[in-house]
Order: sequence, then C-alpha cells, then structure tokens
Amino acid sequence: MFRNPVILSLALLVVLSACGAAATATEAPGLPIEIPTTIPTETPASRLVYSFETVPYRDEAIGFEFDYPVRWTSSGLQTLGDRADLLEFTAPEGQVLSLVLYRWEPVGDLPAYLTQRRLAWEASGSTVLVEESLTLAGGWPGASFILQVQDGSYWFVAYAPVGERYLEFSSPAGYDLLQGIVSTLRPVNRP
Repeated sequence: MFRNPVILSLALLVVLSACGAAATATEAPGLPIEIPTTIPTETPASRLVYSFETVPYRDEAIGFEFDYPVRWTSSGLQTLGDRADLLEFTAPEGQVLSLVLYRWEPVGDLPAYLTQRRLAWEASGSTVLVEESLTLAGGWPGASFILQVQDGSYWFVAYAPVGERYLEFSSPAGYDLLQGIVSTLRPVNRP
C-alpha cells in the first residue's frame, strides 16, 4: 500500500506523536482530585505533618503502631481467611480508612510484593496515577499510590512490610490524609 518510505515514515510519525500527546496528558477537565505533578523519590516521615488530634492504634503482637484522628471509630480486628486481617476506621463524615494485614509471599520483599500488586491492579482495570517511595519511622520502607479504579473513582493506597506481614492502608478519603496517617507508622517492641 505505502511503497514510499518517506510517506510511510511521516504517517508513522503523525500516529506516534498523536499517541504520545494522549499518553502524556496530565490534566483532565473536571478531575475531582489534585494529583501532585512532582513526587520525591523518598519522603522522610519526619517531614510529613498531619493536622488532626490523634490517638494511637497499637498491635504489639505484630510490632507496630500508628496515629489516626481521635474522632474516628475502629471496627476492631476482623479475620479474612487465613492470609489477612482487616481493621476499619470510620470518620464521623463516613470516610473509611481500611488497614489490611496480609500474610503474603514474598515475605520481607516490598519491591516484589508491589510488583504483584501492580499486576493485580492492571488486571482489574485500575490505573496507577502516582507512586511514591517512603521512608517511615525506624527506617521502614514504604510506598504510596493514587489509583483510578475501573468505575472512575480514586483510591489512595500505602504499603509497608512489618515482620512477616504487609500492611495495606487504603481509603478514598484523600492523599494528604492517608500520607499523614501512614507517616506516623512506627515499630513497637513485641512482648
């Protein structure tokens, strides 16, 4: 059909440049959240500031604690089969922060675990909009994400390995709020 390599090259260039413009567009009309345009590769927990009165949640058996808003209520730990436990925190306005404590392979390898999560999100039709590496109290590694899920809503998710578990914080409540809560995650001495 196209025997002239110049015409073929120009046609390919037009197609690729159109695809590139669509792929790099970061602003969408009516976007309901503000997505950071630049994200540092590491965010020290000491630099993050939260602006709410807090109360600690502590799990001495696993060895961690974090602060959450004092006005929120906790559901109490619920077992989800043999590989996970769930704890939900609810704000008076109805916002929910979920904390899932996973017993999952590979143990203690956050990059490999996050690779599994990315594959699961992709398979479910979710899109990672923002990914940030974190350094939490005690030098714990962590990562946070802003996801757009299949129904078009946004979720804020953060992970940290604690012992042989992975903690997953997730909420539609807001990136800054989730970052503030996750920034307080710290180790505690096990009994």
